[in-house]
Amino acid sequence: MKTMTLEQVKALWEKNRDAVEYQHGSAVSTMIDFLFEHPEKVAAFKPGQTLVYPNGGLWWFLHHGVLLEKTDNVLERIDYVKDDKDAHELEVRFRAMRPVKNFDALPEELKATMLASFSRESWSLGMLKHHWNGKEYCNIGTQVLAQYLAEYPENADIVDEDGELIFPDYSNWHDVHEGYNRAALIESLSHLLPVV
Repeated sequence: MKTMTLEQVKALWEKNRDAVEYQHGSAVSTMIDFLFEHPEKVAAFKPGQTLVYPNGGLWWFLHHGVLLEKTDNVLERIDYVKDDKDAHELEVRFRAMRPVKNFDALPEELKATMLASFSRESWSLGMLKHHWNGKEYCNIGTQVLAQYLAEYPENADIVDEDGELIFPDYSNWHDVHEGYNRAALIESLSHLLPVV
């Protein structure tokens, strides 16, 4: 068996980076770069762990109709929501965005798919319920939504049975908060954001 130094492996990686990104997406290259910068993390890598670099991983409701999503940097999504999503949605979005606490509790079929790919992927309830591996109306989506509600029961009032976030009525919210200051609003809601 041929052995290689870390420098040789890095050189091989740099030579093949474009091909890897094309096939697997930028998330895997970001992770590999991080592991080269922090080789001590390799020893701590656990089976089932989706992403190991800072601020990444498997998250609930990064988008309003997406139950689960892999991300390489959740802070980018949080910043986007702060800057670009309508003010009446912010409180619900801030509350809903949470890391998955128990990867092992996810359905086995879903975990197998996640572990087979490092690329960014997302799963809506509709996808999990109606289009999972060609099976119609399987119960994976129901199980996954139940897991979210078990991990974050305080959020049961902001998620409907279709796995969509429930936002306040646009007109009513803006009538009540007429002339609001966006920066002040975000500051007042910042305690709802996940600790990253």
